[in-house]
Amino acid sequence: MEKNILLNLLDNSHDAQVSRKEDKNYNRNYHPETLIKAHVRDNIWHIEVADNGIGIPPERLERLFLPFSSTKASRISQKLWCYKF
Repeated sequence: MEKNILLNLLDNSHDAQVSRKEDKNYNRNYHPETLIKAHVRDNIWHIEVADNGIGIPPERLERLFLPFSSTKASRISQKLWCYKF
């Protein structure tokens, strides 16, 4: 299941970067970047994924961890909401 979470985060990062490139206000100097940080603390893995894509619109933030909430109409939700700690 953890592999699915990481793959979903990377897929979302890619989609955000593609959306930014497709934006009419696209800056030609924009270079997509995804940063993955991982470390172990107290025997627990901590993984962070960050990108320089378009971000999450403020109106979507409150629904971010709701079950089956997705902005991708053509895809089945990966159920990341199960992993909010």
